[in-house]
Amino acid sequence: MSRKLLPKVEVEWHDTMGYDGWKSKEERLDVVRETNTLHRSLGYLLEHTDKYICIAMSLGDDTGTTGETLRIPIGCVEHINKLKRGKK
Repeated sequence: MSRKLLPKVEVEWHDTMGYDGWKSKEERLDVVRETNTLHRSLGYLLEHTDKYICIAMSLGDDTGTTGETLRIPIGCVEHINKLKRGKK
Protein backbone atom coordinates (compact mmCIF):
# COMPACT_ATOMS: atom_id res chain seq x y z
CA MET A 1 0.00 0.00 0.00
CA SER A 2 1.77 3.09 -1.19
CA ARG A 3 1.09 6.41 0.51
CA LYS A 4 0.72 7.90 -2.99
CA LEU A 5 -2.43 5.83 -3.55
CA LEU A 6 -4.19 6.71 -0.32
CA PRO A 7 -6.24 9.92 -0.29
CA LYS A 8 -5.78 12.30 2.63
CA VAL A 9 -9.06 13.18 4.34
CA GLU A 10 -10.50 15.18 7.19
CA VAL A 11 -13.45 13.44 8.83
CA GLU A 12 -15.93 15.45 10.91
CA TRP A 13 -17.72 13.08 13.25
CA HIS A 14 -19.76 12.94 16.43
CA ASP A 15 -18.49 10.89 19.33
CA THR A 16 -20.76 8.90 21.58
CA MET A 17 -20.83 9.96 25.22
CA GLY A 18 -21.69 8.37 28.53
CA TYR A 19 -22.38 9.99 31.89
CA ASP A 20 -22.33 8.46 35.33
CA GLY A 21 -23.96 9.49 38.59
CA TRP A 22 -27.59 10.08 39.50
CA LYS A 23 -29.39 13.08 38.03
CA SER A 24 -32.96 13.98 37.18
CA LYS A 25 -34.06 13.64 33.55
CA GLU A 26 -33.90 17.43 33.04
CA GLU A 27 -30.46 17.74 34.67
CA ARG A 28 -29.19 14.92 32.46
CA LEU A 29 -30.68 16.39 29.27
CA ASP A 30 -29.20 19.82 30.10
CA VAL A 31 -25.73 18.26 30.15
CA VAL A 32 -26.35 16.21 26.99
CA ARG A 33 -27.67 19.22 25.04
CA GLU A 34 -24.72 21.42 26.06
CA THR A 35 -22.03 18.88 25.17
CA ASN A 36 -20.30 19.36 21.83
CA THR A 37 -19.44 15.94 20.44
CA LEU A 38 -18.12 17.07 17.03
CA HIS A 39 -14.52 16.06 16.34
CA ARG A 40 -12.21 16.35 13.35
CA SER A 41 -9.68 13.68 12.48
CA LEU A 42 -7.07 13.81 9.72
CA GLY A 43 -5.64 10.74 8.06
CA TYR A 44 -5.22 8.50 5.07
CA LEU A 45 -8.42 6.84 3.86
CA LEU A 46 -8.08 3.06 4.18
CA GLU A 47 -11.72 2.06 3.65
CA HIS A 48 -15.14 3.67 3.29
CA THR A 49 -18.14 1.33 3.48
CA ASP A 50 -21.84 1.76 4.14
CA LYS A 51 -21.12 0.88 7.81
CA TYR A 52 -17.90 2.72 8.67
CA ILE A 53 -14.96 4.80 7.52
CA CYS A 54 -11.43 3.74 8.44
CA ILE A 55 -8.46 6.12 8.41
CA ALA A 56 -4.82 5.79 9.44
CA MET A 57 -2.99 8.74 10.94
CA SER A 58 0.45 7.24 10.19
CA LEU A 59 1.93 5.28 7.28
CA GLY A 60 5.13 3.26 7.10
CA ASP A 61 7.80 3.94 4.48
CA ASP A 62 6.07 2.31 1.49
CA THR A 63 5.96 -0.99 3.40
CA GLY A 64 2.18 -1.16 3.56
CA THR A 65 2.10 -0.69 7.32
CA THR A 66 -0.21 1.77 9.06
CA GLY A 67 -0.41 3.15 12.56
CA GLU A 68 -2.97 4.89 14.73
CA THR A 69 -5.99 3.54 12.84
CA LEU A 70 -9.44 4.97 13.55
CA ARG A 71 -12.73 3.28 12.59
CA ILE A 72 -15.79 5.56 12.78
CA PRO A 73 -19.35 4.28 12.34
CA ILE A 74 -21.03 5.97 9.34
CA GLY A 75 -23.95 7.07 11.51
CA CYS A 76 -21.51 9.28 13.44
CA VAL A 77 -19.92 10.88 10.36
CA GLU A 78 -21.03 14.44 9.63
CA HIS A 79 -18.77 15.15 6.64
CA ILE A 80 -15.71 13.82 4.81
CA ASN A 81 -13.39 16.37 3.17
CA LYS A 82 -10.77 15.18 0.68
CA LEU A 83 -7.56 17.12 1.19
CA LYS A 84 -5.16 18.28 -1.50
CA ARG A 85 -1.70 16.79 -1.47
CA GLY A 86 1.30 19.07 -1.17
CA LYS A 87 4.33 18.79 -3.40
CA LYS A 88 7.36 16.85 -2.17
